Amino acid sequence: MSMLKSIVNFKKEIALPAISGGSVRALIKTLQQGKVGKSFYGRAIAATLLSLITEPFRIGERWLYNSRFDRMSLQNPPIFIIGHWRSGTTHLHNFLGQDPQMGFVSTYQSAFPELLFGQPARFIFEKFMRFALPPKRQGDNVVMNPDFPQEEEFALGNIHGLCYYNFWYFPSLTDRFYRRYIDFEGISHAEMQTWKTEYVRLIKKAIANTRGNMFVSKNPPNTGRIEALLNMFPDAKFIHIYRNPVEVFLSTHKFITSMMPSLQLASFTDELTTNNILSVYGKLMRKYLATRSLIPPHQLAEVRFEDLETEPLKELQRIYQHLHLPNFDKAAPFFEQYAATQKTYKKNAFYIEPNLLRRITTEWDFAMQEWGYSVPAHITVKQPAMFSR
Repeated sequence: MSMLKSIVNFKKEIALPAISGGSVRALIKTLQQGKVGKSFYGRAIAATLLSLITEPFRIGERWLYNSRFDRMSLQNPPIFIIGHWRSGTTHLHNFLGQDPQMGFVSTYQSAFPELLFGQPARFIFEKFMRFALPPKRQGDNVVMNPDFPQEEEFALGNIHGLCYYNFWYFPSLTDRFYRRYIDFEGISHAEMQTWKTEYVRLIKKAIANTRGNMFVSKNPPNTGRIEALLNMFPDAKFIHIYRNPVEVFLSTHKFITSMMPSLQLASFTDELTTNNILSVYGKLMRKYLATRSLIPPHQLAEVRFEDLETEPLKELQRIYQHLHLPNFDKAAPFFEQYAATQKTYKKNAFYIEPNLLRRITTEWDFAMQEWGYSVPAHITVKQPAMFSR
């Protein structure tokens, strides 16, 4: 076995759930929402120990910095990239993150959102993350780096535990977490205020950390939170990216089953994963279609993933023009450089079992009709059950 493979395998062995970088309060709240399986006690204990070790640093950072950020005002309305997972949100976020004026939540901030500015905590835990982070993300081969753009849902969960991504720890509770943290059913007024306050503070910290002046977010759960986000940021801009639903399902299934073993605190089955994906996509996209009219037309751009993939510069220019984003000409050379690096990116190839395909095209027919998709010709339909090669 090569040295590189040995290092990658070792990193897989020390993988900890994302909540390990969170506050003790958030960790307790998260663990109370589910039941940790006996085979995952060691992982939960390790996460708790890391949280306890880092807690004094978090307390210090809150005391020194939070009030400063609370007094700051945002210079520009935030930009929210929305869309179901595996629809191209990461690809688009990485593109926009090349623009020097854009600030974003980094991968490091997503894991350690309250260990950003204080030393020696930042030095220690960023070094730890650079060592522990696999070179590529399991499930889709996307290159990993603590400095790269990342979605902020894990970061929010690590601050207060009010997080849809708790489903990674307790997969059987996915529907409950959806209703509570995307639809905000059963959330108290105090919890909602905490969620909003910490979100605004997180954005301000992200801008300071990445030295931008305009925040760009990529967070798929926000696809179902349009009303709440507009309430917080009336002038916010939204970019919705969509993709062929059949490819979305296959890619999502591959991603979840690849990532879950390093995050879960309870067991899951393939049937549970399939049912969760079908249910969440249906609810999330129906809610988006029902609420997108709340967004003023000049604040919403819709992007077809296939168009971004084939003509990225053209699509990015269209987005900038439609949303009246400045400095496209200055950003274009950076976009071109990033586009050149993606030419060697290798996608996963998929097979699918015919009964599952029929279920997808039946339950998600509304989305296929909305965006004019049919079953992709390059996907092989065959027995046995779905697998990736």
